[in-house]
Amino acid sequence: MGSIVRRWGVVCLAVTSLALAGCDDDDSSGGGGADMGAPGMGGDPGAGGAPGMGGEPGMGGNPIEPPPPVEGAIAAARIGMASIAGGADNRCQDLSGDGRPNNAFAGIGGLANGELQTALDEGQLNLMPVSIGLAAPGANGRFDLAVLTGDEDGAGGFVVDPDSLDAQGQPLILFRGATAANGTLQAGPGDFALQLPVQGQELNLQLTSTAITGTISVTPDGLRITGGIISGQISQADLDAALVVVPPDLVGLVPIFLQPDIDSDGVGGNDSYSLCLTFEADPAPLAGFPVE
Repeated sequence: MGSIVRRWGVVCLAVTSLALAGCDDDDSSGGGGADMGAPGMGGDPGAGGAPGMGGEPGMGGNPIEPPPPVEGAIAAARIGMASIAGGADNRCQDLSGDGRPNNAFAGIGGLANGELQTALDEGQLNLMPVSIGLAAPGANGRFDLAVLTGDEDGAGGFVVDPDSLDAQGQPLILFRGATAANGTLQAGPGDFALQLPVQGQELNLQLTSTAITGTISVTPDGLRITGGIISGQISQADLDAALVVVPPDLVGLVPIFLQPDIDSDGVGGNDSYSLCLTFEADPAPLAGFPVE
């Protein structure tokens, strides 16, 4: 049983890691946000985001509209810390509408978080949030938020992985219409999709209705996000598809650790799993983006 638990921890790492990247906008999720930028992935760029993402109240109770994007303002970061949030973390989204945060994956945090952090510490996983159009100090503005993957350049920086760009050099993972209001980041909701090789296998996972929040700033060194939260949901079908490369005996253990907690189609009965991650991202040099 010990070996099974250890191996399941690796699977959890894969599933957790996959949830860190974003893609297509989903109009049915309640607002604009993410756009894969790749043909055939569905959805047009969103026009804004979920209700309440428009900024802090101003004089007379009216929201403050963040200033428009600044052309040529690009800042990059690398996620250096990430973990599955605790079940009671109220920064996670209420995806079920019961007034409480959702995070079905909280139960496997003890198995997955150590493996996930090791992958980040050892440079096996380099996830690079990039703000496009947000000028320093980055406290207020409207911009696009991309999540790229990178490779270490041997000199303390990173080079963008071409696989995270489309044929035109645009990010495959792109949240359009993200906002910063008094330093508060709001991006999404939208969809995530990522392929990640783990122990010679490639797992696919899609996360929908996803929002990214936190405290954001831009310095001369790049982008910084503190207190970051990535929160969304995974359908049963997408979870099953992600686990096709996993031995059947391990797939049979999934119900022990995970129980669906969201009725995504509204017909009764939970059919999706919520996932909420905390993260911290520090400024990091990133070469190769934007593509000349």
